[in-house]
Amino acid sequence: MSRKYNVLVIALALFFIFAIESYAAPTISSINGKISGGESVSIVGNDFGTRSNTPIKWDNFENGVLGERLSTQGYATYTGTSGDSHRYSNHFVYSGKQAAIKSGKDNNFVASGVNNLSLDEMYLSFWFRWDATGSASRVNKILRVTSGTNMYNSWPGLWYTGNGMSTWHYYGSVDDNERTTQKDMSFIPKKNTWNRLELYYKHSTGTSSNGIVRWWWNGSPAGESVNVRTRIDNNKKIKNIIFPAMPDANQGGDFWFGIDDLYIDRTQARVEMCVGSTWSQRGKCDIQIPTSWTNTQIGIRVNEGTMQNSGRYYLYVVNPTGSANQSGVPITFNTSSGGSTPPPLSPPKNLRIVNP
Repeated sequence: MSRKYNVLVIALALFFIFAIESYAAPTISSINGKISGGESVSIVGNDFGTRSNTPIKWDNFENGVLGERLSTQGYATYTGTSGDSHRYSNHFVYSGKQAAIKSGKDNNFVASGVNNLSLDEMYLSFWFRWDATGSASRVNKILRVTSGTNMYNSWPGLWYTGNGMSTWHYYGSVDDNERTTQKDMSFIPKKNTWNRLELYYKHSTGTSSNGIVRWWWNGSPAGESVNVRTRIDNNKKIKNIIFPAMPDANQGGDFWFGIDDLYIDRTQARVEMCVGSTWSQRGKCDIQIPTSWTNTQIGIRVNEGTMQNSGRYYLYVVNPTGSANQSGVPITFNTSSGGSTPPPLSPPKNLRIVNP
């Protein structure tokens, strides 16, 4: 066998080994610590992938002063018209005692958000609720993700818009003249109901069409665009996020737009506690807050969200490729976990049944 052939065989073997490692679903062997709000818990297993230890931002809006604007805690403000931005409020809350809520009348393109990011890849999650009296707004700018000094209009960008809160769609633009993606969303959130919105946004490289945009509502896919061009310059980064929402002409009434449990990260690798026992049917989930992360061990600070004491839930780890353990590891909230999780049962071998 020639040396060239041996080198080729070794190269192919290494390729398949690393490919399998890159895309293997995580497995969890043990969970240690008390499953209770604010407690530290350790998760041990394999194929968690690698990432930074902590997220870019986690905020349940409990630390702000009731009635004050979010800008008092370092959030940016976009001012497109007259009106008020988001404030710390208890008008309605998802978890805890406060949420970030914007209220007002008619045309109000003023909103809080986050700026000065510099990301090629982003995962975003928050709980969202809206209410309005009178006629629904003609247009509601639910979410904007942009890349320049202008928080509202800077390309490349991603926009999520509702028309009268009845038809919602998203679109992305490489520049002012080229819109690369536009699709209707498969889910319309109803009034007076908390719903979780997730976005995974990964920029394309150079002029290649390898960008990814994925949306979820309440853990279910709501829309996606894959293998698309999202930018033409690698120096253009994800920089700004404007929170919901900017309504246009909410005639004859008032409106309220609220978010809670905001999570921003540079990767989709994360930990979730859910009501469903399988990832494909996970149902309602509350994201957990990582404090350390390696391929075999994760530390989290428990986010109780709206979990009930002594309730039964299931834990999942999502790695950087978006793969998760398909069967959730059962946990009981407000109790201590420790030791190994039992392996799945295997069928008996060499079993012989003899009739009496």
